Amino acid sequence: MRYKSTNEETEQLSITIYNGGFGLVKEQRTFGSEKECTEVQYIDVAKRIEIDSIIVNGLQILRNDRPNFRKR
Repeated sequence: MRYKSTNEETEQLSITIYNGGFGLVKEQRTFGSEKECTEVQYIDVAKRIEIDSIIVNGLQILRNDRPNFRKR
């Protein structure tokens, strides 16, 4: 089963802005399903997110895909 996690599931959110146009976003989402999930899509995130900066707790990450992503 594929589960889509949206920003509606956000429980905590904090943002720290740095010089040079960078920021740190901490977001906590809690989701669950009665069925076994084989894929979780974490959507509603920034378009210019640095993929290498993503930290996920509580899940085993098998693959990190972002179609059409260009790192700047």
